Amino acid sequence: MIAIDLGGTKIAAAVVNRGKITKRVTVPTGARKGKRHVLNQLRKILKELGPGRVGIGVPGTFHGTKLRHLPNIRCLDGVDLAKALKRKIQIQNDAACFALGELHYGAARGKRTIVGVTLGTGLGTGVIIEKKPYRGARCLAGELGHTRSRDGTQWENLLSGKAISKRHTGKETRASDIWNSSTKAAKTTQKETAQLLAVFCENLIRAYDPDLIVIGGGAATKIVVRDANKNMPRGCKILKKSSLGVDAALLGAARL
Repeated sequence: MIAIDLGGTKIAAAVVNRGKITKRVTVPTGARKGKRHVLNQLRKILKELGPGRVGIGVPGTFHGTKLRHLPNIRCLDGVDLAKALKRKIQIQNDAACFALGELHYGAARGKRTIVGVTLGTGLGTGVIIEKKPYRGARCLAGELGHTRSRDGTQWENLLSGKAISKRHTGKETRASDIWNSSTKAAKTTQKETAQLLAVFCENLIRAYDPDLIVIGGGAATKIVVRDANKNMPRGCKILKKSSLGVDAALLGAARL
């Protein structure tokens, strides 16, 4: 099985055999270079990894194999990936792939209903009900990053890696650089992020009442997840850090 995690910054891909990654490739997405460039990046990956079934996690909404709205890769909006790549593929939301990976191989093994939250280029949320991805009638279920907080701000503009870095420095940098700096300002940003994450996850619990919420992505640290859990109401301290890291979405895509 060929698994692809199509991200706003990079495209990660792998050959997966019985839950084990046997070969992997990572290339820049290059979304600013346009549709042709991104599709060529995908074609190069598929050529390198060879024949086989293909599962792709995408950062946005879709219908069948047609992409509807990818906020961080807008050049692919409206593209039918099966036709463009001339391969038989299965598509799922990338956060749902992340959650599937954690459900079958990682932090959520043994659970049945979970929510996966990824703090990356954007804010992703994947809902798994009775071990199956739930997308709803319009493939919009789980897109809570585009719902609004109490002050009207979209949650993605508060909790994505880009939003965290912008809140901290006034410009877009990598959230991991902030956490690694260990300054007083970084600790304040980390505390604010944990508080916001707790509110967001409480909303998820009221919507889906999952067994577990698994948190991953480049902006999610053990400290942020731990402190967010501390801020959760009694009986709702069900947040857990991803145990698979960057491999979760790939392993989930291989289950499609």
